[in-house]
Amino acid sequence: MNISNEGQMKLLQLEDGSYCLDILITAYNMELAEEPGEGRHSSPANAGSVIDKARQLLLRHYPNYSVSRIRIFSGGIAILAASLFGSGEHTAASSLPSSTSQTIVASAAAPAVYLNGKQLDAQAVIMNNSVYVPIRIISESLQAAVDWNPVTRTVVIRRDTDTITIQIGTPAAVVNGQTISTPSAFLYQGTAMVPLRFVGEALGLEVSWDSAGRRAILQTRTDLLSASSPFHIVGEGESLWKLSQLYNTSIAALRQANHLADDLIRPGQQLVIPRDYHTVSSGESLWMIARNYGVSVNALTMANRITSDSGTISPGEQLVIPAVPKTITPAAVQASPTPQALPPAPSAGITVTYRNHTVQAGDNLWNISQQYGMPFLDLLKLNGMTDNTVLRVGQTVRVAVYDVPVKQAVSPRHGEVLDWWTEARYVFPTGKTATITDFRTGRSFQVKHTMGGNHADSEPLTARDAQVMKEIWGGSYSWTPRAIIIEVDGRRLAAAMHSFPHGDATIKDNNYNGHFCIHFLNSQRHSDGMIQDSMQKQVAIAAGRSLG
Repeated sequence: MNISNEGQMKLLQLEDGSYCLDILITAYNMELAEEPGEGRHSSPANAGSVIDKARQLLLRHYPNYSVSRIRIFSGGIAILAASLFGSGEHTAASSLPSSTSQTIVASAAAPAVYLNGKQLDAQAVIMNNSVYVPIRIISESLQAAVDWNPVTRTVVIRRDTDTITIQIGTPAAVVNGQTISTPSAFLYQGTAMVPLRFVGEALGLEVSWDSAGRRAILQTRTDLLSASSPFHIVGEGESLWKLSQLYNTSIAALRQANHLADDLIRPGQQLVIPRDYHTVSSGESLWMIARNYGVSVNALTMANRITSDSGTISPGEQLVIPAVPKTITPAAVQASPTPQALPPAPSAGITVTYRNHTVQAGDNLWNISQQYGMPFLDLLKLNGMTDNTVLRVGQTVRVAVYDVPVKQAVSPRHGEVLDWWTEARYVFPTGKTATITDFRTGRSFQVKHTMGGNHADSEPLTARDAQVMKEIWGGSYSWTPRAIIIEVDGRRLAAAMHSFPHGDATIKDNNYNGHFCIHFLNSQRHSDGMIQDSMQKQVAIAAGRSLG
């Protein structure tokens, strides 16, 4: 069946807010097929052409209406009624890709989306054999900052060193400055829908499709080299020979990768462990090379001492591909249940004093660690314990107290720059309450550091504090980082945070369902152990200087 005359058209609004397009025609051709034992039906190919024609009419006459169904009448008789996008699903015609063969699955058969084994509330759809998800899934589940420009109809996704720019209806995206072909994004019920596989892979995830279970599966790459750890930190007693045995490489390769004049190395020294070498070809970018070898862009730049802000590389240049760092643990330490001394704090000026805590009724290792401002894992290591160790009343537990000297800030408005691993986590330990001031607006609220090892997972202290947070971020919680000053024990620390509630919570009456993340210099994400570049940029703003 083909529409040969547009005739008259009218829109009827349905209960779900979408519209039904009625088309009244005076001339049509209908090809029918009637075989013995079968009812009369429209040829699928011709029915599809009618829907394609209807979409063209929508684009021409009603580009900004959300139309879900069409009905075609001739002589007062309905000759076709069809859902354009499946039961309960609709979109503005102007946002659809230009292909005339698009098909969106009905919501009853919508695909499921899993991230690291957990099903997401993705509300995904399939179009042209590609899975699309609302842009909020990218923001909430992948912890990426997302910006939407309604004028240019452009989505910008930022996470760490990666920036992805997608324009609605355009069959290409720009990833870190490089244009890459991709299925077109579109608007669906007022929400930008982006191709899941493309965005997931561009952000470093493994993406697969389970056709039997109709599941899109996202997996954080456990082999993705941490952006914060492209180096092996030399320990006491380690030598190039020991490292060559540990990493199955040669002493000569270690010397070459690290530009060593001899075989002497010292504790605390950072060494690149070469897994492979890559010669840059014309048209290649750091992002492409990092993706091919399963490392992060940040790790690749750090391992090769690439300091240019643009991260430029040249054809013919040879890059070392770093291996995932390991830690040598002496067998005696592994087998011994006796307390072990922590290594000296690497930052100059920090002093560590040790005390003995006598276990009282009701004590546990977590509470003791909070009482002394000592990281929980450090407490376990110092005492040769595990998190399953049962304490006895009267037992002695050794604790470490860190004294971190005050550092000079660049101005009274800015904050001290403290390394998370060697300084900040001792000044702002778990259990500590602090006042946070948004660097841009000057507005303040109180928080409590409640959990987290790679950075400070925190919660607003009261419902009023949660409300102030929301107002600072423009009226809604967001993954977008902002520069902040943390005031704790009379000190002002440069840091960064987002405001989006996620994960566990310990404060129950603050009208905030979860916790948010505070980052300091060199702190890492929990999900993949990577330094989040967007957070570090905001820390630098709060510090008023470069972090290099």
